[in-house]
Amino acid sequence: MRLLYDNKLKVASITATTVSANFPLGNLMDNLLALPYMATDITVDITIIFDAPVKINTVAFASHNATKCIISYYTLSADTGYVFRSTNEALLDTDVIYSAEYMVEKVVVRFEGSSLISVGSLMIGEYYTMPNPNAYYAEKYVITNQRTDTRFGGVYGSDGVRLLVLEPSFAVVGHTEYKEILAITASLINYNPVYVDMTESNHVYKEPLYATLDMSEIATQRDQRRDVSSNPKHSFSLTIKEAR
Repeated sequence: MRLLYDNKLKVASITATTVSANFPLGNLMDNLLALPYMATDITVDITIIFDAPVKINTVAFASHNATKCIISYYTLSADTGYVFRSTNEALLDTDVIYSAEYMVEKVVVRFEGSSLISVGSLMIGEYYTMPNPNAYYAEKYVITNQRTDTRFGGVYGSDGVRLLVLEPSFAVVGHTEYKEILAITASLINYNPVYVDMTESNHVYKEPLYATLDMSEIATQRDQRRDVSSNPKHSFSLTIKEAR
């Protein structure tokens, strides 16, 4: 299970070969996927330049209409020869592309499609590896529309969507890792977006999720299994809700 939550785009200079005046590049970092960045062509290069080298191994994007994505890393911002390139087709609606770790000053993400390119979110950074969740964690779908039943058996309702909710629980988590996870949840609170990849090696089984932590509290406790005072163990659970 991997999380991508610290978006390095926020400390970068971002340009694109084309930008719609009504849907600017800043929308890539807006929480709402319904407010996308849009290009004025069916192919676009988005160039990200950092003031100093940053470590990255993940590029994630959601709510897009691209059919192909080419990702290139460059050691220096002035370089024309890449140190890593990944060509990806048969893209998922929410997709996460991994690489080895690189220290780079420039990343170029090319989107190609059959209509004017639209991308709801783009996030670049380092993924965090979570401990394995307990088996058979709860999954459900929340239906957001409102249904009304009349006294005479009629039914009508408002528009809405169906959102996936995951409720993984974790046990026997070491103290250092536990503190790291608490720091991540503190930065996300319950509305900042995170890319959640429950099965990073098997997207056929479960696709990545653009989500938030839908929680007003995090219940944790000391776990008695293999618990020692020098490295106390902890158990806790998370509620992860798909966002759009």
